[in-house]
Amino acid sequence: MTPNPKQKAFRSKKYLAWIRKQPVLIPGQGEIVYHHVRIDGNAGIGMKPSDLYSVPLPKLIHDGFHTGQLSDREFFELHNIDIYRELHRLTSEWIRIMI
Repeated sequence: MTPNPKQKAFRSKKYLAWIRKQPVLIPGQGEIVYHHVRIDGNAGIGMKPSDLYSVPLPKLIHDGFHTGQLSDREFFELHNIDIYRELHRLTSEWIRIMI
């Protein structure tokens, strides 16, 4: 039996800098920061998801989110955001720019 190799998460300071320049998903105050979205088991305990799972949020919204009790899925559903569509849109735009 062949073991499944662990996939290495995509990490890119350049990508995260670009994310911070994109329009925020939820209007709010403060500088724009990136939020690593945790959905569908894409990160373990104490592990950050791939940078490709990042979205732009205002710092105050982001900090408030981390003090709440909602999961990422519940948080974005509460704000009527299709997080899968937004992640796809952002990564597709990034790929288009980089090609």
